[in-house]
Amino acid sequence: YACSSVQEEVGLVGASMQVFNLSPDAAVVVDVTPATDTPGIDVKQHGECKMGDGPMLSIGRENHPVLVDRLRKVARRKRIKIQTSAFSLSGGTDAMVIFKAQGGVPSAVLSIPNRYTHSTIEMIDLRDMERAASLVTALLADVKKGERFEVKV
Repeated sequence: YACSSVQEEVGLVGASMQVFNLSPDAAVVVDVTPATDTPGIDVKQHGECKMGDGPMLSIGRENHPVLVDRLRKVARRKRIKIQTSAFSLSGGTDAMVIFKAQGGVPSAVLSIPNRYTHSTIEMIDLRDMERAASLVTALLADVKKGERFEVKV
């Protein structure tokens, strides 16, 4: 399924309903993340995230290690440019509710770098959006029927 949700900023409400109704085997959440090549943003404090260098793939917390690894491998194989970051302590995405639902849904966050978040002049590099779409499409083509994203212990 591909879907969009509402009320992420006020409690992840739409994603909660979707994960309940769809019972996904895995989820890739596409969102935006602040580009730190924006004037006035301290890269030392927020990490490096450049517009035009590809979508940002998060690691940690709600990002399932097997799904993240698979996205990295698919990106490498398909030569899709991506960036990597640790999950944000100050923000959140719909994946925060999805990964805890129904006993745990393997999730990953793929974010498009943007400037001027929550303003009337938000800006992205269209190449980053195209790369995010290409990566999700390539992942879907790569997954085999019945495949599960599980950590082997």
